[in-house]
Amino acid sequence: MTSRKIFLALSLFAFTLLVAATAQAETVTLTGGTVLRNGGDAAVNLVGTSGFSLSFSSGRNNPDNQNQFSGNTTIDASGSVSFNGITTNRFLASGSFTNNFITGMVTAFAPGGDPSTFRGETPIFTVNFTGTGFRTTTTNQGVIVTTFTVVAVPEPTTMLLLGTGLAGVAAKVRRRRKQ
Repeated sequence: MTSRKIFLALSLFAFTLLVAATAQAETVTLTGGTVLRNGGDAAVNLVGTSGFSLSFSSGRNNPDNQNQFSGNTTIDASGSVSFNGITTNRFLASGSFTNNFITGMVTAFAPGGDPSTFRGETPIFTVNFTGTGFRTTTTNQGVIVTTFTVVAVPEPTTMLLLGTGLAGVAAKVRRRRKQ
């Protein structure tokens, strides 16, 4: 009976380790960069928190949907992705944007693998990215050109300014009460 409890406890421990080791997607806030869509082409240069950067060009995007982009380095894209000090040139990336918001995902694979497929490979990291900015659309010789520019939101600075302003108001109220 005791050996059965030990086996059950060890099995539960091993299962917990296995679940904890499963790769999960990290979330990154974009701090700068652009996405340029020109017909079926896409040029992506994005940077974000945690050392994230994504840079690629791809010629296999849907020209009818200028608000989406994708790249697959086994098929059509060339570029690189970095996150937390790890850089690779093998990845799948996709995303979309509205007038003022961008979101997407990139799954990265180890350099040196089969250049024609990711089948059966474990990703070295997966990152979901989001950001704010603005979209512009023009026409160049009948081809729609859409650009999304990421604008960093200075959250810590905004909070510091708000806190300083509230402290000033509190000091003014306190001074009035003393008089």
